[in-house]
Order: sequence, then C-alpha cells, then structure tokens
Amino acid sequence: MRDDTLYAPHETLWFIDAPHPNLVAFRDRVSLGAERVGTYVQTHVDRTDVHEDLVSLVHALDDVLQN
Repeated sequence: MRDDTLYAPHETLWFIDAPHPNLVAFRDRVSLGAERVGTYVQTHVDRTDVHEDLVSLVHALDDVLQN
C-alpha cells in the first residue's frame, strides 16, 4: 500500500479505497478476468504478470471475505 492505494505484487493493478465496496461482486469479476487472462497467457507469455496479479487479488479477496 502506498498513498492510500493498494498495488498488486507486479503493480499491473492498483486500487483506491471505495466508501461501500461490493467485494463479493468485485471478487467474481476479478476471478472471471483471471480465468480469461490465464487462457491468453498460455499463448502469450508476456502477460504472466497480469495473470499472477489477478490470481493474487482473488486470493486476497477470498481471505477478506472469509473473515
């Protein structure tokens, strides 16, 4: 986290806090994006960092939603 902004490990994604986020819907959308990028990464290795950041975000959201 830097300047109230959360960055993914490879810094391909970043997020600013929202007043009332719908984390369940957000997790679902990010999960779908991770699946799509995962399919793309199989033929385009240069997007591995994006896929890893999306998967990392899905795992972080899972942890938040379990608590």
